Amino acid sequence: MRRRWTILFVIALGLGVLGLVIGVFVDPRRFYFSYLTAWLYFVSIGMGAVLLVMTGHAARARWFGALRRVAEIPAATFPFFLLLVLPIFFGLDELYPWVHPSPELGEEALHVIDHRKSWLNIPFFVVRTLVWIGLFAIAAVVLVRGSIALDRAFDPARRQRLYRFSCGGLVILGFVLTWASFDWIMSLDPTWYSTILGVYFFAGGFSGALSLLAINSAVLRRAGALPEEGATERQTAVGRLLLAFVIFWAYQGFAQLLIIWIANLPAEVGFYQRRSGSAWGWVSFVLALAHFGIPFLLLLSRRLKRSPIALAAIAAWLLFAHYVDIYWLVMPNLTPSRIAPHWLDLAALLALFGALGLSALLLFRNRSLVAQTDPYFHQSLRYVSWP
Repeated sequence: MRRRWTILFVIALGLGVLGLVIGVFVDPRRFYFSYLTAWLYFVSIGMGAVLLVMTGHAARARWFGALRRVAEIPAATFPFFLLLVLPIFFGLDELYPWVHPSPELGEEALHVIDHRKSWLNIPFFVVRTLVWIGLFAIAAVVLVRGSIALDRAFDPARRQRLYRFSCGGLVILGFVLTWASFDWIMSLDPTWYSTILGVYFFAGGFSGALSLLAINSAVLRRAGALPEEGATERQTAVGRLLLAFVIFWAYQGFAQLLIIWIANLPAEVGFYQRRSGSAWGWVSFVLALAHFGIPFLLLLSRRLKRSPIALAAIAAWLLFAHYVDIYWLVMPNLTPSRIAPHWLDLAALLALFGALGLSALLLFRNRSLVAQTDPYFHQSLRYVSWP
C-alpha cells in the first residue's frame, strides 16, 4: 500500500510543480492567487489537525487512543509549511493591495491603508507569518515526539506534561490562528474587517482535519493497519464530531453575515457585495449547500456514520466543500465580477498534496500507527458510542 501511495504522491508533485513552473511565467498574478488558495486550504487543515490532537490530550479522550496516531499524521507535516510559504513571500505585491496601494482603490481606502501601515508592511508581515507557522510547528513537534516517546516506554509524567501543554497551547494557538487569518485572508481586502473571521477559519480547518481523520482511518482500517475491535464505535464518534463542526461552521458563517448585514457599514458590506451581487452569488449558494445542507442531513443518520465507506465519502465531500470555502474567501479579490477557474488552481493543489503526502510517508515510514503502550489505547478498544 505504501508503494502505491508513494507513486501517487510523486506523480501529483511532479505534475503540480511542472504546472506551477509554467504558470509563474505565463500568468504570475494568477499563479500567486492559486498558490495562496491551495496553501491556505492545506495550512488550515494542518492547524486543525494540531488542535485536534491537543484537544484529545486536553480532554483526556479515552476513545481517541486508537486514532491519535492517525490524527498526528497531518499534524506532523506542519513544519514543512515553513518552506511551503516561501513562494507567497515573493508574490506579496501581487496578492495584497496594501503593498503598493493603487490610486484606483479610492481616497478612503488609501487613507485606511496608510493608517494601518505600521501593521501592514512586508517585513512585519513576513515575521508574523513565520511566527504563526513556527508556533504551530513547535506544538506539532512536541505532540508527535511526546507520543512516540510514550510508545517506547509509557511514562505517566510525560502524559501529564502533554496534557498541560495541550491545555495551555489550545488557548495560545487559538489566538495565533485568529491573527493568522487576519493577516493571510482579511488583509487581501485591507479596508474590510470581521472579528468572526478567525473562528470561521478555525471551524473550516477543524472540520477538514476531522474529515481527513475519517478518511485515513477508513483506509488504514481496510488495510489492516488499525485494530478492528471497537472501530465502528470510534468511527461513529468521529462522525458525531463532524456533524457538530458542520453546524458550528454554518453558525459562524451566518453570525458573520447577520452582524455585517445589520450594521450595514460601508467598510464591511463590500465583502458580501462581491460575493452576492455577481456570479460569486452562485458560489455562495453552493457553498452553503455543500458545506452545511448536504453533510448536515447525511450526518444525522447513525447508519451512515457507522459505515466506513459512507463516512469516508461524506468526509471527502466536506474536504471538497472546504476548498470551495477557501476559494470563495480568496478569489473574489482577483476576479470580483466573475468566476474564473484556472488550471493553475489544480496545479497548486497537486503540488502541495504531493509534497505533504510524501512528507507524511517519510515521517511515518518506520513508526507504528497505533500507540499500544498507551493505556487509552486499550480503553478505546472497549469504547461504546451512544447514541
